[in-house]
Amino acid sequence: MELRKKLTRKPSKMKGIPRSDEVKKKISKKLKGRTFEMIMGKKKADKRKKQHSEFMKTFVYTDERNKKISEKLKGHIVKEETRKKISEANKGKKRSEETRKKMSEQRSGENNCMFGKTHSPKVKEKLSKFAKKRMSTNEGKQHIENMIKAREGKQAKVKYRNNSFEQEVGKFLKDNLKIVLKPQFVIGSLFKNGCKIFDYKVKDKNVLIECNGDYWHCNPLTYSSEYLNELTGLTAEETWNRDKKKVKEAENNGYKVFVIWEDEFYNNKENILSNIKNII
Repeated sequence: MELRKKLTRKPSKMKGIPRSDEVKKKISKKLKGRTFEMIMGKKKADKRKKQHSEFMKTFVYTDERNKKISEKLKGHIVKEETRKKISEANKGKKRSEETRKKMSEQRSGENNCMFGKTHSPKVKEKLSKFAKKRMSTNEGKQHIENMIKAREGKQAKVKYRNNSFEQEVGKFLKDNLKIVLKPQFVIGSLFKNGCKIFDYKVKDKNVLIECNGDYWHCNPLTYSSEYLNELTGLTAEETWNRDKKKVKEAENNGYKVFVIWEDEFYNNKENILSNIKNII
């Protein structure tokens, strides 16, 4: 409470009196390029920032406050000129890992404003109409193309890891067939039309290897088609159809796919080796 009092300003003489555009421009021009340090001095600025940081840790946006803000901003559209200014001001700025982590924690789980909530059908319809309208413009199409290029660049740097079963299969194949395997081979674009990730690709061969866990992929020898996997939310039949679609996409791209089931791997390794030799 004491901290809140310190940060609470005295009532402004200008309260309720809107500033003219001319006055706003003058203020903006005067403050342009100036920082807290330049206005208040480093010592006072650091103290002020620290006080504000402590205050914001305890500050909570109540539903009533959010409603007021929403009502006030209803129908408000940010001018294109303002958007460009914000974009230019943020260009080249990079947040530290510590800041990113804090932001992530503040927006994760129960701290997220949409935690446990879903958009109403009316809101979904509005969002859909807005997105379609934006995508129909040349600017919108260019924006999406630029976003895809940027994200595909990031996709190339993403490192996926094989789970323990997949690693065991990979080691067994390398040791017995003397082949080189590329783990987590990606077909397609993660951000454009969706991609498919295969556990291994045999080097210099158009051969992909999938390691299917009996539970996650609902081994037909163990599970009936009606079985519901509670963790994935899919029935066994839906899981099989999804996997078939994935294999079909790989085959359409010129690859042969060899599937190794967990049960077969632990009970009939020799049969697996024999079958793989026939296709590589």
